[in-house]
Amino acid sequence: MQIGIYKPFKKIYFHDDRLDTANWSSEITKTAKIFADNDNEVFILSDTDYDGSIDGIHRGKLNCKYDRILFFNGLIERDKHGSRILEMLNNISPRVDFMISDMGLINHSIANFNKIYTQSPIIAYNGLPELQLYGHNFQKLTTDTILNKTIPYSFGGTERNRTKDFIEYVWRHNCCVNGKSDFLRFRDKITRDEFLITQDLTRYSICISDVNYNKIGFITARYYENIMHDIVNFVDYKYDKYEHCLAHDDWRRVHNFIELQNKMNFLEAHPDEHLKILQMQRKEIKPTMLTGKYTYDLLRE
Repeated sequence: MQIGIYKPFKKIYFHDDRLDTANWSSEITKTAKIFADNDNEVFILSDTDYDGSIDGIHRGKLNCKYDRILFFNGLIERDKHGSRILEMLNNISPRVDFMISDMGLINHSIANFNKIYTQSPIIAYNGLPELQLYGHNFQKLTTDTILNKTIPYSFGGTERNRTKDFIEYVWRHNCCVNGKSDFLRFRDKITRDEFLITQDLTRYSICISDVNYNKIGFITARYYENIMHDIVNFVDYKYDKYEHCLAHDDWRRVHNFIELQNKMNFLEAHPDEHLKILQMQRKEIKPTMLTGKYTYDLLRE
């Protein structure tokens, strides 16, 4: 099949993603790769730095026909084609599917799409959070993995629509914060490569979510990103209500910062238990997540 991919307003980086502070490119480039891996021809219809170096992936044009288009949500009103883009895409393909990776960016009618994929396991789950694992190779896990980490506790992300949890878990003296908060009036966003370095050096982090995400069990890639970097993945009790990632009674679920701090203190005093948690997290990762088959099987339907 010939698959077109479009995201409004944003440039898609295949090579130098330092300007991609919100990681919007990764979910698209990896989606393109898993479709190309499965004998599809993929065409990037958005602005991109792609240079044609990957078999099966091409720069596309909006005046060509495609069997199917995957539309990743974004700021349509700021796109160079504006709201006309949806009509343009429907004119060049009989099937245009909506990929929702950010609920805050849905500011248009969804009636123009054939199928809607989300990050809630009860509403046509798209598998994009797991796609972050595509191509990842875990290194040997030893006590040095823990000892080489120099940042005890970190969090990367914005306050957006989760102010209460942001203040509870993140705005703490011992948390290395990279992000922004309008309520707390700070902005300390870093480039993608700098964020990955921070992840490699971090021992513990917390998954919190937008209050609207929590209501429908809409999860994000951060859970799997933390596991990739061997970070003990603490999760607020409201996150992932349908237990897609972890059970409600998982030890890593916490209700407040005091509980989180007590558990971090316990693991600091018991490195063997710390290592067991990291080993357990790795076992959550299925081989099909690393090859992309897990996500591809969801999206080819």
